Amino acid sequence: MLIKIGGHPDHSFDEPLGLLSDCHRRIEHFLHVLELVAARNAHPMTSAERIDLQTSRTYFATAAPRHTADEEQSLFPRLRASADPDARRPLDVLPLLYFAAAHIAIGTAFAAVAVDPRGVAGFFYHARMLAIVHLVTLGWITSSILGALYVVGPIALRVHLPATARDYTAFALVAIGIAGMVAHFWIQAYSGIAWSACSVFAGIVIVAARAVPPVVRAPLPPAVRAHIVFAFVNISAAALLGILTGFDKVSTFCSGSSSRTCSRTRTSPPSDGRR
Repeated sequence: MLIKIGGHPDHSFDEPLGLLSDCHRRIEHFLHVLELVAARNAHPMTSAERIDLQTSRTYFATAAPRHTADEEQSLFPRLRASADPDARRPLDVLPLLYFAAAHIAIGTAFAAVAVDPRGVAGFFYHARMLAIVHLVTLGWITSSILGALYVVGPIALRVHLPATARDYTAFALVAIGIAGMVAHFWIQAYSGIAWSACSVFAGIVIVAARAVPPVVRAPLPPAVRAHIVFAFVNISAAALLGILTGFDKVSTFCSGSSSRTCSRTRTSPPSDGRR
């Protein structure tokens, strides 16, 4: 990416937030230049590298402080003074909600094991063990990843993901669905498990619809884009399989080669988990 101090920006003054975004890209570029120079500290620099180093130093000595002043003295005071509730809402509420749900889930899993360790021991495919597993995999890991997406996206992926009503709806669907799945696993109410899984799936699809298109358009290496896209594809496929398995436990519809897999899933020992 060719960046020249004083050159024509990608956005005009009619797009002030775009101008600030351009500055962020310049900061990333010049930091990368400094990293390259530092990596060659054992070798003499070429004339081109000296020019790049001097340009980077000039940027951080002159332009970068002005960018910070634009944010601290102009943008942020306007946001704080705005009557728009969206502008006054803390920017990190949604990630905190996901992280809070994740910690509640892992804490509940630890508490359940501590209170009744024998009740979740033994054969893997019994109801209470599956409740603990989903508290960890969905409640802790998935919620943490979804929350981190809104923090990492703007920083590492160069993707702007402002929290909207859809994002909060997705969080509600995921949180309610996970709670429903765990509770219905615990009491072995399989129809409730399936419908709760539908809620989790819907929430994940909403997040995917928000995150994947900007990630695909972002200036990222193809491998990074593919990794994120396939991550959403994989978790969606796993959720669909779980939904089908849950409904199959209520009304058997697996046939052919898949019937053996479903029958293994339907087999469960007594509810206390002991054999």
